[in-house]
This record gives sequence, structure tokens and C-alpha cells, in this order.
Amino acid sequence: MEEDESLLKPSNEYEVLGVIGSGGFGTIYKVRSVNTGKVYALKKVILKGLNITQQRSALKEVLTLAKVSHPNIVKYITSYLEESALNLVMEFVPGGDLLQVLYYKK
Repeated sequence: MEEDESLLKPSNEYEVLGVIGSGGFGTIYKVRSVNTGKVYALKKVILKGLNITQQRSALKEVLTLAKVSHPNIVKYITSYLEESALNLVMEFVPGGDLLQVLYYKK
């Protein structure tokens, strides 16, 4: 990544299509790129209220995802800061999370 240009992307670059789920660090949305029309998953991590360990964990997730390239791991696209949130844009994988896939496969 150059000068972390990805961290400066405007939030209006993605149109929210719906909520996929939520967890301890934030909410995951199904979004569409306004520029390309491609569908992605956007994980919004609210940094306000997180302690330093939790903030480091969120940053570590971004750095790890950016380095990993494996067919069984969701592909990292980009990330950017927006007010008090860190947004991770990732490949959208239809069918829910792994737990849902395993549950419905029975």
C-alpha cells in the first residue's frame, strides 16, 4: 500500500445493501461499490470505546488479511478510516458464515 491511500477513501464509495451480521468488534454489511457495481462485505469496527488491546487486535486483523492469499480465506480488498470507525472491505461470500454453512449442510 502506498501512503495508506486506502485509509482515505470516502464512505460514499459503497452503498449499503443490508446487514450480514454483527459481533464483538462491529457490524458486517453487504455493500456495493458505487464505481464498479461489485458486491463486497464491509466490516465496520467502531474504535470509540475500545481499549488499546482491542484497537491493536482490530489493526492486526487488517494487517493479517492484507497479507493472506488463500482460496479458503476471505479476500481482503481495502480498508479506510471513517470518523471513529475502521472499515474493512472484503470479498463477499454468499451463503452465510461457516457455522451457518455447516449447520444447514447436515
